[in-house]
Amino acid sequence: MASDDDLAVYFEQMNHDYDSMRRYLGVVEKSPYYPQSKSLRCLNPFSISTLKKGESEVMEIADFVAHSLYQCINLSAKNYQVTEPRYFKELASRFAGDSQGKLVGTGLKFIHNLDDMKFEPEIGELFSGTRVSLPSSVRKK
Repeated sequence: MASDDDLAVYFEQMNHDYDSMRRYLGVVEKSPYYPQSKSLRCLNPFSISTLKKGESEVMEIADFVAHSLYQCINLSAKNYQVTEPRYFKELASRFAGDSQGKLVGTGLKFIHNLDDMKFEPEIGELFSGTRVSLPSSVRKK
């Protein structure tokens, strides 16, 4: 059986204070403020490492997925306050989901609930309405 120490987390190496994040995760582990934060308890803050850009192909995939989610909510002046969910729509079926194929709560978790995030209505509906492809072992026959 896997232990908590088997989990490794990697961030792209940037000019961030990762020690501050580790301390915060330690606080969350002892007393999570939000019920949803309890899922972070299994994360050993010292299992967090950094990789330089281009050092791992897996990180490039994670970066692409993160970018697809960011573009769903990016309301900056540079893009004329228009979101772009197309990339997410293309990838969404490959996210993890619950036994009914729902994305939110399994493949896409929010520390707050979806309504608290105050997304544009169509983006909130996109996230809540997205269904994922279930593995054949889970599909009802």
